[in-house]
Amino acid sequence: MLRLFLLLALVTVSACSQWEQNVVRGGHGFMKYKSNPSSGIHSGILADDIEVDGYQCRANSWAHFQNDWSLEGCFLAEPLILRHTTIPTGSWVMPRDERLIVVFNEDTPCQGYVCGGTGGAKGTQTVFYLDGKLKAFFPPANTQVGLILCKASPFANIELHQNGRLKRCVAAKDCEVENVLYRRNVTVFLNEDGKPVVSSE
Repeated sequence: MLRLFLLLALVTVSACSQWEQNVVRGGHGFMKYKSNPSSGIHSGILADDIEVDGYQCRANSWAHFQNDWSLEGCFLAEPLILRHTTIPTGSWVMPRDERLIVVFNEDTPCQGYVCGGTGGAKGTQTVFYLDGKLKAFFPPANTQVGLILCKASPFANIELHQNGRLKRCVAAKDCEVENVLYRRNVTVFLNEDGKPVVSSE
């Protein structure tokens, strides 16, 4: 049993590389760096501001990269200007297919709403379409979106269609849309025309 335990421990240690100090990896300088062979993710503290995939990443801050060194996530060194919004310096950004995930440092007004922000790489997430239109957010207080007063909850965000209309949220009070009654704490799903749908898309 002891031998089996030691073997498992060695396998676990070998699955993750050790931290390296003051190295250049993937063409980027790191004050601290390691890679995870099992996930392929490169992680470290950047030595300098760098540009990756069109994003300006901040020095002396954490950054994560995919196996091919495309950006997984980093803290912005300067504002990110998109067509419909500007993401402030210091926000954590994670580019994904068809969307951009952002963690604001604090509650942040955006396109007529307030998006909850807690800072850090694992904080409350706000999601944007690639053109910068708001896609999903966690409001710090109950928020009116069209005819629906949406409930503020750490467990359910507000989702918007690309045209800005409500896609999904939890009702903060009883409401009626197109003769459909939604009770308080029930999830509301609407299509791009603002009409009720039976289930999520």
